[in-house]
Amino acid sequence: MAGTTTPPAPAGMTSRQRAVLITLAVFALMVTYVETMIVPAIPHFVVFFDGAPISTVAWILTAYLLVGVAVTPIVSKLGDDFGKKRVMLVVMSIYAVAVTVAGFTPEIAAAVGISRSNAIFVLIAVRAVQGIGIGMFPLAFALIGEEFPPEKLGAAQGTVSAMFAVGAALGLAGGAWITQTHGWQFTYHTIIPLAIAAPFITYYVLNESTVGRRNPVDFVGAGLLGGALAAFLIAVSEGPTWGWATVNGATIGGVPIGTPVLFVLALILFVGFLLWEPRVASPMVDFSKLKERNIVLANGAALASGIAMFCFFVGIEEFLQTPVVAGGLGLDVLDAGLASVPASLSVLVFGPMIGKLVGTAGPRPALILGGALTFIGGTTMAIVHASLVGLILASIPTFLGIIAIFIAMVNVVVLSSRPQERGIQTGMNQTFRNVGAAIGPVLASTLLSSFTALVVVGSGTVPGNPLPQPIVVAFPTVAAYEYVFLATAAMGLVTVLLALFVKNYRYLPDGTRVEGGAAPRTDAAPTIPASVVPSSPNPK
Repeated sequence: MAGTTTPPAPAGMTSRQRAVLITLAVFALMVTYVETMIVPAIPHFVVFFDGAPISTVAWILTAYLLVGVAVTPIVSKLGDDFGKKRVMLVVMSIYAVAVTVAGFTPEIAAAVGISRSNAIFVLIAVRAVQGIGIGMFPLAFALIGEEFPPEKLGAAQGTVSAMFAVGAALGLAGGAWITQTHGWQFTYHTIIPLAIAAPFITYYVLNESTVGRRNPVDFVGAGLLGGALAAFLIAVSEGPTWGWATVNGATIGGVPIGTPVLFVLALILFVGFLLWEPRVASPMVDFSKLKERNIVLANGAALASGIAMFCFFVGIEEFLQTPVVAGGLGLDVLDAGLASVPASLSVLVFGPMIGKLVGTAGPRPALILGGALTFIGGTTMAIVHASLVGLILASIPTFLGIIAIFIAMVNVVVLSSRPQERGIQTGMNQTFRNVGAAIGPVLASTLLSSFTALVVVGSGTVPGNPLPQPIVVAFPTVAAYEYVFLATAAMGLVTVLLALFVKNYRYLPDGTRVEGGAAPRTDAAPTIPASVVPSSPNPK
């Protein structure tokens, strides 16, 4: 990560604003980098952990994101109650400990007598603790809302949102290089210095927030939603292995747990969540806010883009490293990581243009463009995947489209919210993205494990038989990868459909909010600046 830079910051900032924005952007970059840096190593985890199923390996990603879903609204509420800087200090401190420990989990497991095949669950548990770091995003967006005036807020929010792209780019390419040359554990070791420095940077650079509310934290709602998601995702990921109708796929404390049982449990918990939220004083998800058109559409785009991103990541990295004999391209982890560089560079080149499009024309055109690019790219990947060059070229619009959705959807929320609600609304939007991101790797791994074929990869001897015996391994079929790429495309199409109904707003240089991409007529009635919009219902 050394030598990386953040996207250009909004012009006309004070030195104080610049320091805050750079700090929060670097934190977002670090968290997103850690989120994706082990994606290139996913095929190697199967071997490293003595044949762990790909459905279990996917939980290295999912556990991180699932905890992020549960803690994001809690962290946001605690920030309102006790101060965003204080809560950021706690979040980044816990995150630093988890990141430091993660690379040593195989040694820790061995020291306490846990076998290598079961050591993967230690890593999954540590990754789950790391998920607390995702809670920094709503705090960052809320702090930006206090530091920047309305006319600069969208650009500042977009800068932090752009770190999804930069962090993901570094995670895929840098993580692949480190994994290939030093092993996956070293990916964590390299980030330890910045992770440890983060709490100190928080203490010395950030100021305590001035806007706060004392609201109770909805721990029950977070538990119900987190439990429902966990049960649902476990059922989906283990269904191909246990059997979709098997009620005793595993046993916990002598109690049989199977796929239908988990689906029923997920349904019960989710219904409980829906019944609980309207009755609690300070809900995790305020359903009254979800009645506002732009908010619900932006949250739908967040869910779709989260699914698309991790279907894209898992699908392309797995396919690039699948042996040629099994229908893949047979690249090693480093070459697979390098194959993602063109898509990453495209985001760095065109990302600022997307931000400028949002500023001049409003977020709706960028949201439509992002969804369209994702759809076109994902569909093309499903068609041309047999060619390395074709797959690389098709990945460019796919990744660029996903990042365009990220940038646009945050701006839809910012432009559609009253100033005192922006922290809550951006935190809710982040929650929906996290839900999608948690579903994405499980959906991809479920498709890959549901369509497999036995492939002879070599021969060897077995005890008691001197004759060479074929070594047969189950690999996902080519059709399985096509389904994953098409799932990515489908999420792009969903985003386009949602974006068509978004009411488009943007800020003028003087902080006035206007509708549409054109400047208002000089003879038009004056528009009320967004910073002084009264507490009446938001535009639908």
